[in-house]
Amino acid sequence: MDFQALYFIFSIFFILFIINLFVVSVFFLIRAAQLKLINIGILGIAVIFIDIGFIGNILFGLGGIFEEIFVSSGFVLIVLFTNLTFHRNKGYKYKLIFFIAIICAIINIHLRFVDLLYNVDYIYYIKQLFDIVFTFFVFFWLGLSSLRAYQSLKQVKIQPWIKYRYRLLSVAGFLLGLQAIPEIFIAPGLHYGDLNAMVVLVFGITASIVLVSSIIFVLAWMIPSFLKNFLNKDYDTIEDPELNENELINLIQKDIGKS
Repeated sequence: MDFQALYFIFSIFFILFIINLFVVSVFFLIRAAQLKLINIGILGIAVIFIDIGFIGNILFGLGGIFEEIFVSSGFVLIVLFTNLTFHRNKGYKYKLIFFIAIICAIINIHLRFVDLLYNVDYIYYIKQLFDIVFTFFVFFWLGLSSLRAYQSLKQVKIQPWIKYRYRLLSVAGFLLGLQAIPEIFIAPGLHYGDLNAMVVLVFGITASIVLVSSIIFVLAWMIPSFLKNFLNKDYDTIEDPELNENELINLIQKDIGKS
């Protein structure tokens, strides 16, 4: 069977994902500069790091170690963003989560290096399993924190579209937490780009997950006016001015702290 056409379609999905990452990273950095919000700036840098990792390895052939350093660093920054946005000044257990993310990133980079150095099957599967755990840990934490923010805001009198932002973020977070799982089914020695049935299938599933998740993520932060109006159709905004990002983050942290 010729898998070239399918692989080409899935490659387009992945390219769109990369473009989405670039667009959203620029948006975050601009918003961070405008509002002087460190957490949004950190998220922008995290997304750029992940983008650089994928582009460097897949498009320019800079290698798996290069990709892992940037992607794992981006994952650590996403945990930092999650803590600063939803759990600032909450105590040692949230700092512990960030510390665990740093340790996981170091282990992930080390495992990628060892796998390339020794090229042994059991090391390959250990690396893949740990990558699944690390990815799930980072994005499940983002998804869970966003979901708790959404739940805490449900009874707060603010515009509905603001609440739905965090609902969308939770969906994107949980989806991205699953994106590394299919890669465990790629046999050692095979890589993206090989026209093998399992490689093409896994690449297709992974590319679809990250593309859908990134679109949801973009929508969460760049909700178009017509969608805002639709979500707000039964809500009276005359005496309820829109909150800026600083006020919204303070409100979220205050309400999550009560739960």
